[in-house]
Formats: sequence, structure tokens, C-alpha cells
Amino acid sequence: MAFITDLVTGFTFRKIQSPIHRLDPRSKLIIAISFSVISLLFTRFVQLLALFLCMIPLLFVAKVHRLWIKSLKRLVLFAVLIFAVDMLFYWNLDLSLAMTLRFLTLTTAFSIFFLTTLPDELGLMLEKMHVPYDISFAFVGSVRFVPIIANETVQIIESHHARGFELKKGGLLKRLRRYVPIIVTVIVNAIKRSNELAESLESKAFGAKKERVNLYELRMRVWDYLCIVLAIAAIVAAFYINSLVPVPTVRIWGL
Repeated sequence: MAFITDLVTGFTFRKIQSPIHRLDPRSKLIIAISFSVISLLFTRFVQLLALFLCMIPLLFVAKVHRLWIKSLKRLVLFAVLIFAVDMLFYWNLDLSLAMTLRFLTLTTAFSIFFLTTLPDELGLMLEKMHVPYDISFAFVGSVRFVPIIANETVQIIESHHARGFELKKGGLLKRLRRYVPIIVTVIVNAIKRSNELAESLESKAFGAKKERVNLYELRMRVWDYLCIVLAIAAIVAAFYINSLVPVPTVRIWGL
């Protein structure tokens, strides 16, 4: 139960007053993309460790480090699995550590983005990027519903526990079979909620008028342009470092 809520916590918007929250969502998206591009470009553990450490100050500036740590505790399980699989297939310590850090870097970059970006701003950003409103509305709706569904799942599991329904006893297959009624209940509730949403949109004549007027408008400021320039410069510097700067390889017992 705590696993689901903690994992979702790292990607759910929190209303906090911080410099990162005040940035335009477009500049924050470019920052997240720049970290992602650099993480895919780097292939050595030392490079990715330096990149990962560069993201830590952003978490503290955004005041979301506690939420990130809570979700990171759950992401460590996936990170360990990635490390084990890479070691099994490649038997290379540096590469396995690099792949693990790449996963953590990618998730952290978009965790900062979603933790500091209001869902309504996401919709406005997609409209500014000329994404059709139907698609942007569906995306924003899904972002809003993820924490609701997660909390609902936790409540369903707790209600099963209250009725004496054991989920953690027995073998792996038995435990998986016991989760079937929970999954079915979550899916049925999600379908009901989507039908209610569709009916409410239809009653309000959704899509009857193509031209829309928004209550708020996004405006790029000096800090936004500066962040975009720094993000692009970081990608250029990463290409230079990856091509010309020698990077040490982590080795233990010849791995």
C-alpha cells in the first residue's frame, strides 16, 4: 500500500512557493529533456553520477526533496533489478552502474517537472505547442486521475485487509491470484469515472466551439530564457565531454 502512494508522490504536483515552481512549464520541460538527452548520451558511471548530483540542488531549490526521497525509496527496487539484469547479461560493473543511474536520472528529471508544474499549466503548455485540445485535455485528465486511482487502490486493499483477506501469504502465484479482484475493482471504478466524466463533458457541450479562451496565459520571462540557454549549453558541453574528455572506468576484480 505504501509502495503505491510513495511512488505516485514523486510525480504529483505540490503547491509550493519556489523559483522552480515560478518558471514557465515550457522551460521546465526543456530542462527535463536536456537532462534526459545527456543521460542517454553518457555511458560511463562517473559521467552519470556527476549528472545525477547536478540535479540534487534543483530538488532543494524547488523544496520537493522530501517528496522525491519518499518516491526514490520505491524506485530503488527497480534500480536494483536493472543493475542485476545488466550484470547478468553484460558482466560489466561500470556499465551496470551507469544503466542504473541513467534510470534514476530520467525518473528524477521528470519527477521535478511534474512536482513543480500545475496540471492546468500542462494543458496550456500543450496548447502553446499546437497540440490539439482534445489530446491535451486527455493528457491532463490522466495526470489528475493517477493519484486519485492510486489512493483508491490503497483504500480497496485496506478494505480487503479489514475483512481478513490475506494478500501476502502463500506462494507467488497464489498472491497474484489474490490481487485479481482488486485489479478488477480498480478497472471497473476507472471505467465508471470515465463514463461520468464523458457525460459531464457532453452536458457542457465540450468541443462545440473550436476557438477557446483561457483564463490564464503563459508568459516566458528572462529567467525562463536563461534556463533554456543553459539547458542547450549543457547538451553541447555533454557532447564535447563525451567525445574528447577521457573518463575513468569503475572496475572491481576485473569486472
